[in-house]
Formats: sequence, structure tokens, C-alpha cells
Amino acid sequence: STGIDLSQSDLIRNYILMRLPEKQQTALYDSYWSKLEALFRGAEKTFDAFLRDYLAFKTKASKQERADEIYQAFRRSFAGLQESSGSLDALLAEMLRFARYYAAFSIGASLVAELADDLARLRRQYDVPALLLMRLFDCYDRCKTLSTSQFRNALNAIESYLFRRAICGEQTRSYWQIFANLAYRIEEQNPLEDLRVGLARQRDAYRFPGDSEFRRELLLRDIYGLRVCGYALERLENHGTKEPTNTSSYSIEHIMPQNNKLHDEWQNMLGTDWRKVQKDWLHRLGNLTLTGYNSTYSDRPFEEKKTIQGGFNESAVRLNK
Repeated sequence: STGIDLSQSDLIRNYILMRLPEKQQTALYDSYWSKLEALFRGAEKTFDAFLRDYLAFKTKASKQERADEIYQAFRRSFAGLQESSGSLDALLAEMLRFARYYAAFSIGASLVAELADDLARLRRQYDVPALLLMRLFDCYDRCKTLSTSQFRNALNAIESYLFRRAICGEQTRSYWQIFANLAYRIEEQNPLEDLRVGLARQRDAYRFPGDSEFRRELLLRDIYGLRVCGYALERLENHGTKEPTNTSSYSIEHIMPQNNKLHDEWQNMLGTDWRKVQKDWLHRLGNLTLTGYNSTYSDRPFEEKKTIQGGFNESAVRLNK
């Protein structure tokens, strides 16, 4: 009636409720669906993604549904979902429970305060592990086979897998299927062990990079253009401290400037082969830091960057010490 296409979640809601008597429609909407909508208000595409991943988890789908075909896939599976749940009430109650898990990861909805920072860090890297996170939350919340500390260990393992692979330049295609298969294989009894084994068993294009490979790539790869560059610097800045720095307003600073016409002071520091040195080291980890004074530092010589007002010598950023 408004001329705007219905979302996939709108279509699924109508399919579930509009065939029912009005009194039952209202009761189910008030008890379950309105709460689902409230969870994802302002994030309707995430609501659709949740329905896609919930359906995949329940049916152990072998591929990710297209965004415009979630409703049709739900229709095909609805009778089986309702039958396995025992009733429509039970199905909607389970959907609401899993939606809370999904929202806690995907949009940072409050659920477990102790996990908020770990979830936020993981969310900064990629959004594809959401289906896997639902399974881990299920083991934590319903099965009680995953403690808070174990859950944090699980999140850290996924974070390490994603970050190491990003630094090593590995592909991200088909991540959804990798994490979906891990979710399907995690048993209720030992979820953390199942996850660790599953990650360790990834092979070839989806392997878990080892320490030596990761260390080499972290030191020698150009990381400035990587999506995880800012994340890496933030983690180095705040690792092991009880007084973390809010780096959200900082920018990434090239200590040795990007300008291909370096000041004489820089050329003298780097030597006669300064062009090659600059090219080789410009975007590597050793030449990058965080600052709120990027425009002030500009292309200044190193000694000036250290000693000017707000320079490295008096910087509040730990990395700059």
C-alpha cells in the first residue's frame, strides 16, 4: 500500500501469521514477532540475514541462500520446522532465542556484558561467523556446556583464525560455508574442543596459518591497505592494559612519509638508496602508528615529529613511546 517492497522478514511474518485466526495472530505477534522486530529495528537487512542463517542452521544447508530468496526457502522448510519444534509457539520461541544471539553479535545488542568487547573485536573483522556464533551462544545459554571463559576462548580462536588469514593474504570467499560447516559439527558436549579441532583441520585455501608464517607476513607484508590494519594497531595499543585507549577518532600515521619527494633530512637518514627503502618499508607494520595529529605531523622530518607540540615524545598513544 505504501509502494515499498516488503522485506524478506515481512513476507515470512505474513506467511506465518496471516493464515491464522485473528486472535491467535495477535497473541503470537505480541509474544514473539514484535520482539523479533524490536531486536532488529533499524537493521532490517540484518533481520533478513538472521532468518537466512537460522534456516540454514536448522536445515544444515549446503549453500547460502540468495538475499532475495530467503522467503521462498523458508516456505519450503516451514512445515518441517514446525513439526520438529512440536508447535508454532515453540518454533517462534526458538527463533526469538536465536535472534537474541544473532543480534548480540551482528549489531552489538546487549546480552552478556562479559563478552561485549570480544564480540565487538570479532565484528570489526568480518560478519560471516554469525551462524557459528549462534551455535556457540546456544551451547552457552541453553546447554550450559560452555562457560564464559570458554566462550571467550572460542571467540579468540575465531578472531585469531580470521586475523592471521587476513595478514597472510588468504582468500575470504566461501567463509560463510566454512563457518556454517563448523556450526553443524559442534556437539553440545564439548563445543570449545570441537571448534578448535574444526579450525585446526581446515586445509589448503582455508588453513589456519601457523606462528612462523604469520610472524613473517606480519613483519614484511604491506598491511596499510588491509581491512584489519587499524584493528591490528588498536590491539597492539591496548593489549594487556586495564586502561584501554579509545582509538576510534585516531588515524593511521606513516612515520616515514608517503610523499615520493622526501625532505632532505629523511633522505639523509635512509641513505643513498632511500627510494627503495621507502618503497619497501612504507606500508609495513614498523612504519605505521596511530595519532590524532596526522595533519600536524605531515611530512616533517623524524626529529620534528618527535619534538613538536603533540609529537611522538609526548604522545598519549602507547605505540608512540
